Amino acid sequence: MTRKYTESEIRDIIADNLQCIEPGMVLIDTEHYLPNYKGTKGFADILAKDCKDHLTVIEVKKSNSTAREAIHEVFKYLEGVKINKGLRDDEIRLLILSTEWDELLIPFSSLCQNSTVNIEGYRIQVSENRTLSSVKRVQPIMHNHERLFCEHHMLRAYTTEQKLQQAIQEHITSFETKGIYDYVLVILKAPKNHREKELAAMEMPYVGYSQEDRAYMSTHNHEHYPDYKFIIYSASQLQSEDIYWDILKKDADIYSNVSEFFTEDSDEEDYLSDLHDYAINSVAPVPSCDTEDIGYAAKLQNYIYNQNWTVEKIIRGKIFNNEFLSDETILDELCGARGGTRQKYLLEFDSENITALKKMKREVSYCLQDNKQWKVPVTTILDTLIDECDKKSFKGKIYIYNPMHTLYTLYLIAAHNNIMNWAPCFFIVVEYPDQTDVYFGEMKHTGNIQDFDIVIEKYFGKTLWDLAFSLTWGGYLPNDVQIAKDLGLGYGVYKTSNIYGKSTHYEYLDYEFTECDEISSMKALTEYFTQNISVINRIVDLFEKDMPAKGYTFI
Repeated sequence: MTRKYTESEIRDIIADNLQCIEPGMVLIDTEHYLPNYKGTKGFADILAKDCKDHLTVIEVKKSNSTAREAIHEVFKYLEGVKINKGLRDDEIRLLILSTEWDELLIPFSSLCQNSTVNIEGYRIQVSENRTLSSVKRVQPIMHNHERLFCEHHMLRAYTTEQKLQQAIQEHITSFETKGIYDYVLVILKAPKNHREKELAAMEMPYVGYSQEDRAYMSTHNHEHYPDYKFIIYSASQLQSEDIYWDILKKDADIYSNVSEFFTEDSDEEDYLSDLHDYAINSVAPVPSCDTEDIGYAAKLQNYIYNQNWTVEKIIRGKIFNNEFLSDETILDELCGARGGTRQKYLLEFDSENITALKKMKREVSYCLQDNKQWKVPVTTILDTLIDECDKKSFKGKIYIYNPMHTLYTLYLIAAHNNIMNWAPCFFIVVEYPDQTDVYFGEMKHTGNIQDFDIVIEKYFGKTLWDLAFSLTWGGYLPNDVQIAKDLGLGYGVYKTSNIYGKSTHYEYLDYEFTECDEISSMKALTEYFTQNISVINRIVDLFEKDMPAKGYTFI
């Protein structure tokens, strides 16, 4: 029988085994009293010093019931340490050690994102001989707000109303049987002539297939391809690692197979999302469907706004079933409006809420993490607004569209003859009592276009499958700024300041705004199209003639 230790016993075992947490860590004290004449006082479980002489506060929890208290305790001890020791935030570390993380993961993740102190979490197991048998680093969920939809969604299609209604109940049963009540189902109805458009898209030639094979596939598709009339697009909040493993354990075969891929030391970026896919979409009960595919924000946007599928209704699990959460908000978040996909961000702000502004800066930094040509000036702008909160009154709005797929962007602009709807851009409008500042960003022609074929082969290979596959996950390419550079494009940032009707214009150059002539919106990108017609034609041919079919089709 496994011995059950008390929380104080676990604390003492950790204090005796600090080397298991981190080599070079030295114990200072246990149950260290932190007096505070300002009122924040208490006892820190463990006080230690790491190998770089940083003071390290360790908070110990052993169960879900006590884990919920940990975040409050950490805040209290942090203030006590800063006051009693006279230390800055960068001279302090906070470690949270717990045997259970179900109730702790989300508040821990929020704390990590909202604190300037180095905070780490560890899942521990204590052996019967009073040693730490397992110490595993817990990675915070890097989320943009407290409502944490997993970025991996599910999309299932149906050919009849009867199948749809049966599947709606099956989706509800599937989630709730697994103990998941924070889910949403978006019911979509196909536009008129949807099947004909899908079949037309399938006529696009496939690399590696002969003309005879393509003719056979075309005939086969017209005879057998289903007429999908409805989609159930499902998503749920990201759960803790323990919850997913508990679900997986209900199916011994799936649990065994998944365990082979993930070990206790797994730290892949998509670890939790991958566990989510296995637990929610593989373990019975699983909803029936005529066909299915992985969903993601860009795909949902494509169905609603490009292919014109109609949102019939949104069905919510009981956690989301309240009057304070609108269907519009849910749909916006599933489409990535709060930066989770790094392609889109939208929010209003004002000087009365500095905490929201700081959070907005973190979210924008995440959204623009791979586009430093915009990230540096935009975060600088937001820093200025944060500094102005106690000096000026203002309100504003920020919008970012950052698709990070230059080739596909140029194709969409050319194919639709519409630069405004598809070009990357951002704007930040700040309204003061006596003036309005508008910051905006757009692509600009930088010259020096490299040989087109060399660029394509350099980033996507000769077969173009890598380019085709890039569109299946939403089109986001982390190295796209370099691709844009090779195609003679960069990301410009500008500002217009209007004071009592008089406007002054600026361009962001060498890390500061320099006064310039008035900037015409999208003029630089428009000139790129007129001056590089041969490149644009090659891009159109690339997507419409050369590349494996990516187009309108569901499958």
